[in-house]
Amino acid sequence: MVQHEFGRVDRGAIQALKRILLVVEKLDGHLVDSECWNISPEGIFAPRIFGECDVGAGYRALQHSLLGVEKLTAFIKRGVEICGRHRKEGRRCCIVQLPDEILVTIFHFASQVDAPPSEPRYTSDTLATATAASLSLSATCRRFRNLLLANPSEWGTWQNIDARTLKLFQKRSQDRPLLVYVDTDYHARKFREESRSMDPEEFASRYAKFFTRDRVVESMFQYRDRIRTLAIRRSGREEGVLGVAIPELAQTSSWQGVTLPLLEDLSVTYTGSDYSDKPHFFETWVMPRLRSFSIANAIPKGASCTSLGTSLVTLQLTFNVQSSLLTELSMLNLVDFLTSQPSLVDLTLRFESRMSPVPVASLSKLLQSLETLHLHIQVNFDHSIFIWSLLNCLNMPILRSFKLSIDSDVNYVQKIIEDTVRSNDRFREIQSFDLQIFAKQVLGTIDVGPSFHHLLSLRTLSIAIPKVDVTVCSVNMWNDAVLAGYPTFDFDNHHVGRLAPLERLRLCGNAFNPGLLRQLHAKYEQQEVLLKLNNLVLKNCRCFDNDLDALYKLVPANEVVWLDALTDVEDEGSDDEM
Repeated sequence: MVQHEFGRVDRGAIQALKRILLVVEKLDGHLVDSECWNISPEGIFAPRIFGECDVGAGYRALQHSLLGVEKLTAFIKRGVEICGRHRKEGRRCCIVQLPDEILVTIFHFASQVDAPPSEPRYTSDTLATATAASLSLSATCRRFRNLLLANPSEWGTWQNIDARTLKLFQKRSQDRPLLVYVDTDYHARKFREESRSMDPEEFASRYAKFFTRDRVVESMFQYRDRIRTLAIRRSGREEGVLGVAIPELAQTSSWQGVTLPLLEDLSVTYTGSDYSDKPHFFETWVMPRLRSFSIANAIPKGASCTSLGTSLVTLQLTFNVQSSLLTELSMLNLVDFLTSQPSLVDLTLRFESRMSPVPVASLSKLLQSLETLHLHIQVNFDHSIFIWSLLNCLNMPILRSFKLSIDSDVNYVQKIIEDTVRSNDRFREIQSFDLQIFAKQVLGTIDVGPSFHHLLSLRTLSIAIPKVDVTVCSVNMWNDAVLAGYPTFDFDNHHVGRLAPLERLRLCGNAFNPGLLRQLHAKYEQQEVLLKLNNLVLKNCRCFDNDLDALYKLVPANEVVWLDALTDVEDEGSDDEM
């Protein structure tokens, strides 16, 4: 995954860009507009939107900067709007052609779908959606199809392949690296309906034969030299049956001592039960290139921890089953596992359940290479004490980026934010803070001031909130009567000792107080510190629409990127069929 100063690429921006591209492809030629496009005899997309002098540099900016992606989105949207206006006026107007290398990068991100915050990285739904996106793009036009067919990353997803569908997949994937996803419950569901009256032993025996007939593991390991990403989901509903029903995942030699020379990313999901005290199926595997690992509802230890090596760069742990089922999971085990990876750079922890608490007052563990931390909390305030204890014992000397996502009752949100930011002195030195709120009912005011004044080195601040109903978006959101009933973010009058050198601000949602920027500037003026925002991204922030003059006095218009809902652009483009 491409990394940049904002963390992961914003999928909403990419999906919007994909929809615009489907409209743009129906147009041809050149669009003359000095604000957005360069005139080029070859019809090449203007690299000036990246602030660079050549297409190659622009392509690199697109790869490594969310700013590049969002500028691209905004400028293409502007181009489509101009084209639609010219066509309505009866003037010929065409769009320049995007270079293939930029299109391929856009397609790659457009075909990736983020899992819900509390879910594992790979699920059946997200992989199916990603594949559908590739198929949809390839069906748009011949150029898109040829580009996608030539792009190896989009056609190597092996999802619950069995012997009967292997031939078709083999033809399509050719010799490309594979992303393999196996859901053990998928094959059980194919057999369960006709087996409801069976007792457990009979079901296990017959299911084993059914699974063997599908030859899932045999087919998969036939191509083990090509597997780059492997995701396996084991359902707790088959607990007690797996040892017999799926011998390939248990004790047999076909799964033991397997070498996966190309494997870089391993994802394991256990659902409905606690597997911490059981052997993991990958304990004897040899994975020399493994750099990314994610696991749900278990913490590797002993042989399974050894099999992962000490070269992991990216790690994700998810705990999303009932707390009563996590009897063998403890904070101490978690901390020990984290510190067993000295090369760890990117860490994601997702908590929907609280672990068994242990005294950690005197515990201090070093994560010497960690630069990026993502913490998702789907709990109440009592659970935030557990989070505080965990973060308080971690020493992260070079941490640069922190993402905090919360799905909780609004009464706890602000307290969780403040306690989390205060839990570790290292947060004072981070340069990027991304706050996301997923609560379905967020009413009242969330004041980010107390947390902001703890982030002394912050350069990039991103805040995203739940979607507000479209009928609310048109309301004057800075009316006091309205603000009392809907969520707002505010910088209140809090003492600030040393102000952060803030350069980039990103707001997503309609619940922001339009006076937020004025308050922010006033804070810096009060401390006689110059606040120079060189980039402001507003996504679906209609609450600023009625005060644009004041907005542009604070931030120059050319430094503001608007990313609104694009249904109006799609509708306009649909009338412009060639």
